[in-house]
Amino acid sequence: MTFYLGGMGYMGLELLWRGRTHGSMFVAGGLSFLLVGQLNRTEPRLPLPWRAAAGAGIITMVELAAGMLINRDYAVWDYRARPGNFMGQICLLNTTFFGFMATLMTWLVYPAMEKLFAKIPKDIMNIITVVVIVFFVLVVFMYVINLSLPAGMEI
Repeated sequence: MTFYLGGMGYMGLELLWRGRTHGSMFVAGGLSFLLVGQLNRTEPRLPLPWRAAAGAGIITMVELAAGMLINRDYAVWDYRARPGNFMGQICLLNTTFFGFMATLMTWLVYPAMEKLFAKIPKDIMNIITVVVIVFFVLVVFMYVINLSLPAGMEI
């Protein structure tokens, strides 16, 4: 569930920021959210500057890995013209933004989400998890077979 929310959140932020997103960002966002949440669990007393730097580093490395895997031709994003870029896959502006978002996630979103999930009965949570996994598999399948979408709609 955490992975799903992170993936949807990441894609939602991209839609707001750039007006478009890519299906691979669901995976990058989900993985980032899980890793930053793990940071929150293992280092709960980490001071704010270190928390922001660690979160920015985690998310930036996930973005770099995603770029190296699926964005070699710069068709999904291209940061080559931005200052402080590395191989056109990551840039200083986004790393700064990721630090801010990671701090919000570890201080506000993740703790609230854990409290909410703790209140949901295990049987219901299992059903939700299966539905999310099936949805994710369908989205990946549609992406892999390159299913045609209505005009103007992009994943």
